[in-house]
Amino acid sequence: MITPEKIESLQHSWVQLTRPFCIDMNMAYQAFDFIVAAYGNPQRHYHTLEHIGEMLKITGKLGRGLPHPIELNLAVWYHDVVYDPHSKTNEEESATVAGEQLAVLGLDPHQRGIVAELILVIKHEAAQTCKLAESEVLLDSDLAILGASEQ
Repeated sequence: MITPEKIESLQHSWVQLTRPFCIDMNMAYQAFDFIVAAYGNPQRHYHTLEHIGEMLKITGKLGRGLPHPIELNLAVWYHDVVYDPHSKTNEEESATVAGEQLAVLGLDPHQRGIVAELILVIKHEAAQTCKLAESEVLLDSDLAILGASEQ
């Protein structure tokens, strides 16, 4: 279970990330609330806000100096926003949701395209064709739990 302090910390990270391009910060808070609700769904066991928090830590370290840090972090937030364990289209649906919400927040089409491309990298087939350096960082952060100790 995620603590209120951790949610507050994640919200602060979200606000800092969206502040440069968001016309109306109320929309940024609404998008954050949507993300919290999606990742807080009780059917989720791994694809949770804790996972997002851990990924943000890793991308913060590994993503330094990359050309698209904002898009990388947005891809972290949205990569599993749609999650049905029986679906084969979670990434596509997550990329669509991200594009819709990020358009409302004022992110330009080029940046939204990069976010979508990064989200789609989570699918194995797309990872092989993506040329963005951020894709490797996103994949490493998403799968880092597999190399962690059991504790």
